[in-house]
Amino acid sequence: MRKNPVCVIKKVRRAFTLLEIMVVLIIIGILAAVVAPKVTAYLDDAKITSAKSEIGTLTTALNSYYSVNGEYPSSLRVIAEKYLDKAKFNDNKQLLDPWGVPYQYTVKDAGGKKRQSFQIVCAGPDNIIGTKDDITQAGGSKLGEGGLQDEFDESLEGELLEENLE
Repeated sequence: MRKNPVCVIKKVRRAFTLLEIMVVLIIIGILAAVVAPKVTAYLDDAKITSAKSEIGTLTTALNSYYSVNGEYPSSLRVIAEKYLDKAKFNDNKQLLDPWGVPYQYTVKDAGGKKRQSFQIVCAGPDNIIGTKDDITQAGGSKLGEGGLQDEFDESLEGELLEENLE
């Protein structure tokens, strides 16, 4: 005697189970943990490259300003407003680096007629001036004569040290 076949009712799945969702979330978390440090490293490198590029542009603009006016401007704002289209300023009208910290700009008279030098310093990723990750650019009129750059560097180091101690 044969039994009647039992009707098999097919169960329709309309959603994921909690276990499946948890497995997917764990996989996404592992991938994020592996990829995130590499992405942030690339972002830091991009900011450093951007800062170097901005400083190079500022240096070119400063030299252009010098060739027209015979002296360097007292602040970077004059240059940035005139030569840079997308310059970023804070509330005090200071030009900001990629980390949001104002660039440090110093002009020195080196004695004699038309002898000036300048230095632009970006604090770098740690946002502290005077550390090894700073990005600097120096220039000036007649720089090669008499070690003008060395004199500038020594006097600036003393000023930065005094500022950091205060």
